[in-house]
Amino acid sequence: MVKKYRYAVIKAQNFIRDFLNIQQARLTVVLKYADSLEAQWKAAQKKSMQKSMEDIKADDRKKSTKKSIISKNKKPETMAYNIPSDQKMHAIRQDLHQRLKIYRTQTNEYNIELEKYNYNRKTRLITGSDIPPPPKPFFKVYFIFS
Repeated sequence: MVKKYRYAVIKAQNFIRDFLNIQQARLTVVLKYADSLEAQWKAAQKKSMQKSMEDIKADDRKKSTKKSIISKNKKPETMAYNIPSDQKMHAIRQDLHQRLKIYRTQTNEYNIELEKYNYNRKTRLITGSDIPPPPKPFFKVYFIFS
């Protein structure tokens, strides 16, 4: 009796440990992907800011001195912002949670459709109609910043 209980506890601990490892792996993958996109985004923002500053300088040369003072005070339209890591982690966790919820509902719908398909497949052998099986959903780890 004690061995059976001990085995059940060890099995539950292994399930929990595996679940936490998977969750942490997903977070690290998404964080690395987000950091790479953030670096690309900052580089693009820097280029656009340099271009807008060059446009302001070119406008200053063309305009009179009175108007150039006004245009010097004009700021570029785009600015790069740094997101604190705790806010980024919170946003990523929320996004992962929402996508997991969507994936689970899609999986449930897929299972229902698969049962219908298997049931109809028996009758298709008689009728001879060929219907493809429903597409299986997959969990998307990456997301695109908008």
